[in-house]
Amino acid sequence: MTNAFVTSANERVADGARRLLANEFEFDELRAHLARIDALALHFPIRTIEVKSRIADALVARGLAPVFLK
Repeated sequence: MTNAFVTSANERVADGARRLLANEFEFDELRAHLARIDALALHFPIRTIEVKSRIADALVARGLAPVFLK
């Protein structure tokens, strides 16, 4: 669960930073800042759909799924 959360959170943070930079800079300056984001952002690819499906199956098996569906 931690890997799925961290991977998703990392993508959201990097995407948010890219959008903020795109609103402040243009052209070469923007490219330079985006390159820094790419250098700093951790790339930890996982099989997200498979991992989240296994998590959901485990929650259903333990009777915990309804808690997350409310």
